[in-house]
Amino acid sequence: METMNTMQKELIIRGYSKQTIKSYQFHNNAFLKIIKKSPRQVTRSDIKYYIQCLIDNGYERATINLTINALKFYYKEILNRKFEIKRLRTQKKLLPALSRNEVQRMFDSATNIKHKILLKVLYYTGIRLSEARDLKIRDIDFERMQIHIRCGKGNKDIPISLNEKLKTELINFLENSNENKYLFETTHGKYSMRSIQKICQTYAKKVGISKKVTPHTFRRTFATHLIENKNDVSSVSRIMGHKDVSTTYGYVDYARINLSVDL
Repeated sequence: METMNTMQKELIIRGYSKQTIKSYQFHNNAFLKIIKKSPRQVTRSDIKYYIQCLIDNGYERATINLTINALKFYYKEILNRKFEIKRLRTQKKLLPALSRNEVQRMFDSATNIKHKILLKVLYYTGIRLSEARDLKIRDIDFERMQIHIRCGKGNKDIPISLNEKLKTELINFLENSNENKYLFETTHGKYSMRSIQKICQTYAKKVGISKKVTPHTFRRTFATHLIENKNDVSSVSRIMGHKDVSTTYGYVDYARINLSVDL
């Protein structure tokens, strides 16, 4: 579809990430399959009907709002059709973080060394799932004690600090490794995002953690523990790469400020 190709080109020009481009294309195509109309025949009522279908089928608000963003971009920016569709109000949820004890138990239970390193990278860096998947060995600078995240969220390169504890384990793990390889890969290529998610779930279940544990749980835990260790929120915000410090304040509610945690 020509206009869909135009949207892809426009998103690339504006610097949107590959993941966002893929997502916007997916949600627009899914919408058209349900509505069964050409894009120029679509009405505001069609969009409202589709959003209601997503709500009725129990989709998460974040997914629905992403769908709205995708549709708005296509119809407003590409087809110049100004549909006023409001995003759903987000519900503030107190999402779980792990205790230090729970983190250590997961580390100890990982008999597969690559899985253990993955869990430690997620915890000691706070990087996102896609960033862990795309991390290459050459992106780790042991001399400068930095890890370079290439094309992270917002399509930016981001340097983050390399934890001393993690450095030692990585040096041992990467001895004689090809620096052009991905940090986490098999003979078939880099780990998939689903594989990384599964590893987190497997070891959480193995040690009896009832919380839903995902790669983002480690990111949330990283931020929470930094705050508990009396790091100010603005510093944590910079470390996390948050555009808005208000995002970081979401971790303050969960943090037990009275504790001192040595990350």
